[in-house]
Amino acid sequence: MHEFRETDDQKAIRLLERQIDRLASIPEFLDARFVGWFDTSRNLLAKLLGPTSNTLQMFDRISWSSTTKQTLSANYADSVASVEAAKTHARKIFNVARTSATALLNSGIEHVKEFGVYAQPQPTSAATQTGGVHQNFYGNVTIQNQAIAADNAIQNVDQSSHVGPDLREIRKLLSESLDITGKQFSEALQAIEKIASETRKPEKGRDWKSMATWATTLANVVSKAIDVGPKIGPHLATVLQYIEAGSKHLGL
Repeated sequence: MHEFRETDDQKAIRLLERQIDRLASIPEFLDARFVGWFDTSRNLLAKLLGPTSNTLQMFDRISWSSTTKQTLSANYADSVASVEAAKTHARKIFNVARTSATALLNSGIEHVKEFGVYAQPQPTSAATQTGGVHQNFYGNVTIQNQAIAADNAIQNVDQSSHVGPDLREIRKLLSESLDITGKQFSEALQAIEKIASETRKPEKGRDWKSMATWATTLANVVSKAIDVGPKIGPHLATVLQYIEAGSKHLGL
């Protein structure tokens, strides 16, 4: 059985549901996680529903924080009360905004279920082609076949090499990234498959130079997947260290 079975619509729904869950864990506007959540959510709505969708426009009009300014009194007790009242007011506004945003994300999910993911107008030149949800803009069959090949190669090295799980996690996280194009995802899948295939061979029979070249290709794609960077970094580091150690061991 192969892991890569998710359709464009299923992926879109999963990502929107994930943003709903993340918002539920953010207690207030000043939480450090809020900016990242907001940016990702807005990008998702624009990519999945279209840049002119009503849902996106309503999302942009949500008021997340109060513009009320409190004046500190010379009296300490009055000042504390003023600050606390402002904080309470800000939390109430945030909670209302969070409810509205959750409703809009759910509306986005219903839209995808009914009408599917927004289809970006085809560019006039293949050179300008880009993608957000990978399968939409680079070809379902091409990427699915490459994903199956990569999964097979990874599965074959899971027992013989400690980098198998890292390659699997890199492949999974890149499939979730909205920062890379379909072509870049395809390049990463090819690199993963080549690295995994070489790893299956006896150590002395491996083409370490080829592995290093493919590792560079993989690292270049990962560097563009900023939205999953913190999660994917340690796994990429393990793979790169493994290849570097093998090359040095054989004096390459």
